[in-house]
Amino acid sequence: MKKQILLVLIASFFLSNVLGQQDENTPTGNKAKYNTWLAGVKLGVTIPYTDIMDYDFFPSNAKSYQFGWSAVVNKQISPFVGLQAQFTSGKLYAEKSNRHFESSFVQYGINGYISITDLVFTNVQKKRINLYFLVGLGMIDFRSVLYENGIPISDEGYSDPVSLEKNKATSEFIIPVAIGANFNITKSIDLNIETSLNSLVSSDKLDCTRESRNDKYGYTSMGISFKIGNSKNPHLAWISSKEKQKFEEKLARQNKSEIELLSEDRDLLATKVAYLDSIVNTNKQKEIEADDDNDGVPNSRDLEPETPRGELVNFQGIGISQKETIVYIDTVIDKSKELLFSIYFEFNSTTISSSDNMKIAEAAKKLNENLYYKIEIRGHTDEIGNEAYNEELSRRRSQAVFDVLVKDFKINPDRLIQTYRGKDDPLSTKDDYINRRVDFIIQK
Repeated sequence: MKKQILLVLIASFFLSNVLGQQDENTPTGNKAKYNTWLAGVKLGVTIPYTDIMDYDFFPSNAKSYQFGWSAVVNKQISPFVGLQAQFTSGKLYAEKSNRHFESSFVQYGINGYISITDLVFTNVQKKRINLYFLVGLGMIDFRSVLYENGIPISDEGYSDPVSLEKNKATSEFIIPVAIGANFNITKSIDLNIETSLNSLVSSDKLDCTRESRNDKYGYTSMGISFKIGNSKNPHLAWISSKEKQKFEEKLARQNKSEIELLSEDRDLLATKVAYLDSIVNTNKQKEIEADDDNDGVPNSRDLEPETPRGELVNFQGIGISQKETIVYIDTVIDKSKELLFSIYFEFNSTTISSSDNMKIAEAAKKLNENLYYKIEIRGHTDEIGNEAYNEELSRRRSQAVFDVLVKDFKINPDRLIQTYRGKDDPLSTKDDYINRRVDFIIQK
């Protein structure tokens, strides 16, 4: 009955998470695309802690160090919490005075683990080492034989200790407690070191005795794990606390109502309009100020009020060198570019909304009305994720807009210039939603 209960729990673990994974893959646009599955194998040594032992912690007899191996499947729930299904197989040996016991076992169960790195080192920007604490519940099936002066006197899981004919293995509940460290080697591979203490629940059968202590065994292992999923997506286990905070802000924004988003867009537009008004007012002020030498700098700020006609000057009215003239000319050329508008994207998405399709239609109309114009389509991302991934994401956003203009609105591809900046050109330092955009820049 014990085994059936645990098997039901393990099956529930896999079923619920598989269904959850399917839900994550549904294109709702409201969930970040992170890999959350990991599978690995471990090799290690076992040390029994039972009534039959002649040591306190580390055995002096090398035979008491037996080999074991494990297979694990992890499901990351959040950047610092996860679940693990584990299977372990190994052997145990210990001796005391003229007695010793030998045992073989298999253990399986479900464990939960939390990241110590996230709890202690909250300012870590990118995690390379992930310390964790693990506790779980499982079953251990074992067969053991107790020897006295080399003669078998008692057993668990055999018909009798002499013939060693296998019978049904003895099964007990077991609680593993472990600490360990994962090392982020590549985007696909982690290395692992772990030490655990596995305690049988109210059982003293492992060494075939019925004495004072509940039996336990230690297991120290090293292993390799493989991250499962799209190689372009980061694994959730390696997202730092700061990245997690930004992640939650993104989801919070994505869950806002449409009215709230429109209100924020209205406020942003009002800010931009106020900024443009300030520029217009500044230019008007310049127009009414006197400029006796006609160098474009009003007398109130002109440090060289008698500049020869036609000479280029800086913002203080001081004549500039030939080298500076080249810089100035470049600046003038850049002013021939005009930002038409921008469209915005959900977190880690390249999907263009229907409202943004209407904006793209305006850009197509602008090109059709002005046959000498070109448009630069410049893709951007927020700061979440690594540089290479964000550069690729900004390229795909630019490509998505390019495809709509060419395929839907029949714009000549030669009039479109694709560029992408990744996360290197943020528009806002507060709201990353604004940074997930494509700018439409008219080149006249």
